[in-house]
Amino acid sequence: MAATTDNYWRQAWRRMAAPFHQDEIKERAGKGGVNLLYVTERAMIQRLDFAYGAGQWSRQTEVLLYATTTRRYVQPVEIAKDKIVDQEVTTIEKTPSMVRCTVSVYDAWNELWIARDGIADETMVEEEKGAAADAFKRACVPCGALYLYLIPRILEQHRVPSSDYLKRLSEFHGAYFQLLDQIESQLLATTHFIATAVDESDPLG
Repeated sequence: MAATTDNYWRQAWRRMAAPFHQDEIKERAGKGGVNLLYVTERAMIQRLDFAYGAGQWSRQTEVLLYATTTRRYVQPVEIAKDKIVDQEVTTIEKTPSMVRCTVSVYDAWNELWIARDGIADETMVEEEKGAAADAFKRACVPCGALYLYLIPRILEQHRVPSSDYLKRLSEFHGAYFQLLDQIESQLLATTHFIATAVDESDPLG
């Protein structure tokens, strides 16, 4: 049973770690003029469905911190019949500034849910979702979504300019799969998807 369970998690994890199609990958400007690669929340949802099966994973979002914005403006107020005066109005708006997302995948053999967390600050990557979307995608990394976490490291090692990252991704898929082979067992064990002895050093070094 253990071997069957381990094989299932390896296959699901590998599906999760597969390269995203180039059409799914977006670019944005990062600090220092470096181009950063990311995928949309929709693309990550589709990847989870593909890797673990629709209905076999879930997510929960929790706001850890709120940012408050105070706004003051003047609006006309009727205080009596035919008498209108300008009155200053103050409003305080609260928006999420730090969010934690928990992604859980179902272990049918042991009949339990395995949960992984991701935390993110408010960003402008996806304006309508912001921190919630980023936290969700970060929580997917220990579930196997390593492609956009590892491939930039490989490109950087080969001194590829960040402006060329998107168009040259496929050139380095061989190197990506070699790295994935090296760290697969350790990462699976670290995230407790399989029961294997764990080296406490950082597998992504």
